[in-house]
Amino acid sequence: MRPDTIPDILISVMIFLIFFYPRIRHQSYREIMIASLYYFSYVFILYETVFPLCTSLAQIREPAGSYNLIPFIDIIHHHAGAYSEVFLNILLFMPLGIMLQVYRRHALAPSLGILLMVSLLIEVLQPQLNPCRTGDITDVITNVCGGLLGWYLAKKFISARFSPIP
Repeated sequence: MRPDTIPDILISVMIFLIFFYPRIRHQSYREIMIASLYYFSYVFILYETVFPLCTSLAQIREPAGSYNLIPFIDIIHHHAGAYSEVFLNILLFMPLGIMLQVYRRHALAPSLGILLMVSLLIEVLQPQLNPCRTGDITDVITNVCGGLLGWYLAKKFISARFSPIP
């Protein structure tokens, strides 16, 4: 763990303890653990995709980053790391898909909507919050695919063992 991530982790834990934990503290230990994983999967996605925010005045004065609206352009042009980025985006959203199925038992359509909205929001905000970042349609597609893969795997192998949490 890098030392510059410690404040981010502390802030995430404080937000959890102040706003999220009071809503679930009277539930069973299992339900608290599942709800906590749900929360921290969102935090992890935000941390890996949106943060770090601009911290220097030079970056703040820069115009917003750009958007790529051509799907899989990095793969088409054989850019280094393109395949690993696709794979990592799929992995990044799998926990969210799992939590949508296990924690809330969302059907496919609402889960797809949530995954799409979260991914679109992240990709639209990335270049606005950090001019060094690019919003990419490939990321939206692969994020949603990863979330749907997690949702399907949870439906097939996990959710039958757990009761939904209200």
